[in-house]
Parts: sequence; C-alpha cells; structure tokens
Amino acid sequence: MALTKSSTVVHNSITLTAGAGNTTSSNQSLTGVYQAIARIRFTNGATGPTVAAQTQVQISEDTTGANYMTLATLGGGTTNSAVSEYVVYIPDAALNLQFVSGSNTAQNVTLRVVLDTITAV
Repeated sequence: MALTKSSTVVHNSITLTAGAGNTTSSNQSLTGVYQAIARIRFTNGATGPTVAAQTQVQISEDTTGANYMTLATLGGGTTNSAVSEYVVYIPDAALNLQFVSGSNTAQNVTLRVVLDTITAV
C-alpha cells in the first residue's frame, strides 16, 4: 500500500525586506491531512542582517487571526551568505496553519517554506 503525498510551496524564495513589516502566508487547511511537516529555509545575502529573520509556525482551529497560536519560532542567522534550514512536524490534530515571517534588520533575507503532507494511506 502506497501513501499519497504532496508538497505545497507556501513561500517560493520570497524576499523578507529589512526593517519592513512581517509577511503572513495564506492559511493552509489541514483538513483531511494525516501528517504534515513544514520545511523552512532562510538564505542571507552576501552581507548578513544585523537581526536575523524569523518565522513563526502558527496553528489554529479556524482561520480567525486571533486564534492562531505559535507552535515554533525559528530564526535564521546573521552570518554572511548563511543558509539556515529547519523541519517542523505539525501536530496531527491541527486544523489550520500559517507562517508569519520577518523581523530582520539592515539586510534582506530570502525565505522558502514548503508544506509536505500525507493525505491518504
């Protein structure tokens, strides 16, 4: 028996602009998902930021902004040209997911977020 798997690119190498407000992804519905993991990659430019970029992985029972709670906060580095990568397992009971990213200062950072799911066994 084979699993049915899929990947959704939530953020495709977007630029987190230095000193700008946070970027919030669209809601990722986890209805019908047996298991999910998020893969997150920060890539600094030739000059690293003064304050590292971060991503908050947030889950909620619905899509009401006030109901999202932070599951994990992940940070990139401040080293020139550094790449920081993370894998976060999303609890099976989570119904909705979003990513709130930014907070870097002085230099831009590139962010890629991919959501991998198992939808059938």
